[in-house]
Amino acid sequence: MATFTWKIVKLSVIENVAEQKDVVSHAVFVINIVKDDGTEILESVNCPFRYVEGEHFTPYESLTQNDIINWLGNRKNLIENDILQRINKTAPTPTDKPLPWEKQ
Repeated sequence: MATFTWKIVKLSVIENVAEQKDVVSHAVFVINIVKDDGTEILESVNCPFRYVEGEHFTPYESLTQNDIINWLGNRKNLIENDILQRINKTAPTPTDKPLPWEKQ
């Protein structure tokens, strides 16, 4: 298991979409992962967002980091599970072998 801390480091907007201004189109997250053994890992994730006309809209100036993290919905769990699978894979241990051109 691991602890995940999400932080937004960059937002991209589209200036005008369906009568709304500064509509968030992408967020870049840095995720700090702390494994049970204390090992820390940083991951960066770029997530796109799409505004659908008629949906609830929060003006850019009123957005919070938690608002945008909540937009991820189930994607947040999928991203965290993918990261866990990658970091928990046991890397093969390299072994030294004699050089093939040097006969013993």
